[in-house]
Amino acid sequence: MKLKIHRSLRDVVVIEATRVVVEDDLGNPVALALEYAPNQIFTATLDDPEFNRVLAELGIDKTVLVEDVFQTPLDQVRFHKPA
Repeated sequence: MKLKIHRSLRDVVVIEATRVVVEDDLGNPVALALEYAPNQIFTATLDDPEFNRVLAELGIDKTVLVEDVFQTPLDQVRFHKPA
């Protein structure tokens, strides 16, 4: 599989890979892709109930916990203009 990594919407780096793990800034896995045969790619994201099991089967020794955060929608948005 090919990865297209974009920086600043201008620079694109293309990399050949068979296994990709996407991590957040703290090193927690949030998504993965595994090419287990030509043109056969398995993907999973942290909202998948089996995500931690898949990580363990791939030898990744991390457990990801996801919590829903309740947010009250704003009825309007105000921007402060500096003086």
